[in-house]
Amino acid sequence: MSKKALVLSGGSIKGAFQAGAIKDILTSGTFQPDVIYGTSVGCLNGAFIAERAGRAVAAGSAPNWIQIANELEMFWLKNINSFEKIGSKKSGFSLLFNVLFKKFDGFIDTKPLRRLVRKTIDIQYLKKSPIDFFACSVNLKTSKAVYADAKNEQFTEDMYDYIIASTAIPMVMPVRMIREAPFVDGGIREIAPLSQAINDGATEIYCIVCQPKELNLSNFNRKNAIKLMERETAIVSNETVNNDIDRCFEVNEILRMDGTNGFKNKRHIDLTVVRPLESIKLDLEKFDTEQIRSAMKNGWERSQEERGVNDVRIVDEAANPVGI
Repeated sequence: MSKKALVLSGGSIKGAFQAGAIKDILTSGTFQPDVIYGTSVGCLNGAFIAERAGRAVAAGSAPNWIQIANELEMFWLKNINSFEKIGSKKSGFSLLFNVLFKKFDGFIDTKPLRRLVRKTIDIQYLKKSPIDFFACSVNLKTSKAVYADAKNEQFTEDMYDYIIASTAIPMVMPVRMIREAPFVDGGIREIAPLSQAINDGATEIYCIVCQPKELNLSNFNRKNAIKLMERETAIVSNETVNNDIDRCFEVNEILRMDGTNGFKNKRHIDLTVVRPLESIKLDLEKFDTEQIRSAMKNGWERSQEERGVNDVRIVDEAANPVGI
């Protein structure tokens, strides 16, 4: 039986690109996921979609995918349009004190983001959703990636914490403690959880990655601790996701040419990858609504290109009211 998986990578506020690509596939009717795997900002986008689908089911109706796509777009434009909406930088004195007394917990206070997640996502609707949703974070104690599922009683009570943990950029944002274990961004192990989707039986995967295949940001401030750590993390995680994607395509090609010869435990995966052609120029510490809108438009157009739409600039006004 066909199982469609939407795999959403990490990428901080570059997740606006992802939101644009999601809007394209949902409004076009191209792809309606059975399951979503999200890492970091992909966890936030994925939880939003699954939760809104759960709201529809709870109200006794089928999910309106165009409406959900539009709501995701508006969520970004209204709520993630400046750094102050998601966090605040800690003072130099506070950082020095915390380092000296071994209380360091990131360079950014993410209280605004935590409040936004609780305000936006209702775990009860995630439990009722027709879409299975998995939030990927990493347990620093065990070094293992953990896929939290709101429908699994093991994770339900702490689901907000797992979503917040998934968005916690290592060193930049606070570690999230869950039942006495430290959790951070799932991207340090699974920037785009393709392997988990495949292992769980996905036959068709739509993977939206927030970074290009080749990172090409040359102008970053190496003396800015936050930007330096973001850059180093991006390099390591991008190599990982590139390898995962390339491996999947290689296996598909071998299976096409030679059948199951030598790959008895492998199967063909119908994989579509959407990613920007160049690095998205969004600064975590300084961005605005128009930059978010531009990144979403980029994601919308790149998704259409991957689907083979002839003119990505021609859009349906009914499905695109804000005009990304």
